[in-house]
Amino acid sequence: MLAEAMPVHGGEGAGAFARQFSEKYDTSAFSIRVASPDGEVLFFLERSEGEPIIFVTDPGHRMIGRITGTRDLVDGRRFRPRDAFLDVHEELLGTIVWEEQRWSTQTDAIKRHCDFVSADERHIGRFERGILRLDHRFPRPLHTLIVASPIIFHIRSGG
Repeated sequence: MLAEAMPVHGGEGAGAFARQFSEKYDTSAFSIRVASPDGEVLFFLERSEGEPIIFVTDPGHRMIGRITGTRDLVDGRRFRPRDAFLDVHEELLGTIVWEEQRWSTQTDAIKRHCDFVSADERHIGRFERGILRLDHRFPRPLHTLIVASPIIFHIRSGG
């Protein structure tokens, strides 16, 4: 085990089944502590009541960054819609490129696996079948955001 994620408060979630039939996205407040096996707090995932954005904060609750969708310009660059890693200053650190799978033309595409790409367009990692693989060492903000991303994906899916 590399780390353990434990709710500090909130974070019940509707679950994927309930979310499938829900008319709105769960925006309840929560705080999740992620700690190493020896108990050292690595970071928190936090959301304020009524806000859709999940922030990644350091052990002192200072913001590290967040994952957000990009549709227009970020840092003067235009991207097709995808998720992006932004630091505390809203600077682009990297993007998340999803592989979508569609079972038929009548169903919505499902985001199954993703690749992580740095701001300078290098492939830096992959998340597939619950396994996070990093290809390089990174500065702390990007490293922490990538490590936090599978938990954020799970929360967004209604988990």
